[in-house]
Amino acid sequence: MLSKERALVITKKNKGEDLYICLLGEESGVFWCVAKHARKSKRRFLNILEPPSLIQAYLRKSKFSQNIIIEKAELENLFGEIKTSLLKIMLAWFSLEITRAVSFSKDAFTTLYEFLLKISSEDENYLKINYEKILYEFSHSILEKEGFISRTSLKSGANTSSTTTLPEDKINRIEIIGESIEKAGRKDIEENLPNLKFIEETLQDIYGRKLKFLSILQLIKKIIVEDQIYLS
Repeated sequence: MLSKERALVITKKNKGEDLYICLLGEESGVFWCVAKHARKSKRRFLNILEPPSLIQAYLRKSKFSQNIIIEKAELENLFGEIKTSLLKIMLAWFSLEITRAVSFSKDAFTTLYEFLLKISSEDENYLKINYEKILYEFSHSILEKEGFISRTSLKSGANTSSTTTLPEDKINRIEIIGESIEKAGRKDIEENLPNLKFIEETLQDIYGRKLKFLSILQLIKKIIVEDQIYLS
């Protein structure tokens, strides 16, 4: 039996003929699902499972494993305007990375969706001037929804909208990510490279891999600086 859920595509990865999709569901929060044979039969999910698309996902549980299978999807919003600008792509990429890193509840759906709509419709010159403030506010909002008073302090044990206590590893990694946002959000990112390097190494110990959002901040800064040099 299929269930239907509105979801944002966060990221995807290939595995043989299958496509593994990370979704942020309006009801389920962040979860992974499998599009079986999607790489072999591309017409079935043509241009639908591309981040950061908003889709209606038709899902079922696998009979043979714990996997969730996505049988089909209907495209609701491709966020085409984001894909016309390198800066907007990078801002969206940052938001997807930070959401995937710290979100475990459905509360992040509206925050991320509204952020994507905002950068999609905003003038690029406005984004160039205000990108630090925009990313700061988004990051703070995501962390707050996951149970934070600030970027580095946790509310007493759990999100106020939930009765579930946060696992210790969630608390540890969110605190570290919160600190990294605070450091990386400063205007002169170059001065903070030693701090960023330490944070990335710490994250690698926790995840077994590096997250990309710190590198994305540096790339955004580089895009804007190079654009300013070109215009001058």
